[in-house]
Amino acid sequence: MRIYIITGPIGSGKTEAQKILCKLDYECYCADEKVKEIYLRKQTISEMKKFFPEYVSENTINTRTIREHIFKDNEKRIALESYIQPKVFEDFKKIIENNTSKMIFFIFPIIQNNNFIKLYKTIYIDADEDIRLKRINKRELYNEKLSKEIIRLQNSFDKNKKNSDYYIKNNNSITELEINIKELINKL
Repeated sequence: MRIYIITGPIGSGKTEAQKILCKLDYECYCADEKVKEIYLRKQTISEMKKFFPEYVSENTINTRTIREHIFKDNEKRIALESYIQPKVFEDFKKIIENNTSKMIFFIFPIIQNNNFIKLYKTIYIDADEDIRLKRINKRELYNEKLSKEIIRLQNSFDKNKKNSDYYIKNNNSITELEINIKELINKL
């Protein structure tokens, strides 16, 4: 089995790349989606009440509050990442152990300490900052101030770009991204 990590900054096109790969019948697993799934688990909610009570209300983890805090407070971000990342990595390891596909992809945002990404070949998807900013601002729950803060934070510790095995520049259309992904698949 060949395993690849797709990473890149927010707004670069990782989600679109995942959609393209799924359309081509490749298995993809998104770290952001896995985190959402983990946040729904009773054990996680119970643990978060203890360790991060400000993020839990009415027995639900408030991702909006998390988003507001972690991009403004490095200590809170690091503490939460240290808690949630091992759970994501463990779930992804189980997926690998139980998978019979020839090729699978894991999609990760830029995070400060990603030990999982070091184990496999990486595909870095990038786009110019002004293009990423426009894409992010179209998303629900994002505004220009938050978008710029996320970009600034990711830029401060992104080592993935220079250490990646493959690189895709995604400044143009989804059609062009699809062409680039198909060309890359042929090389893998």
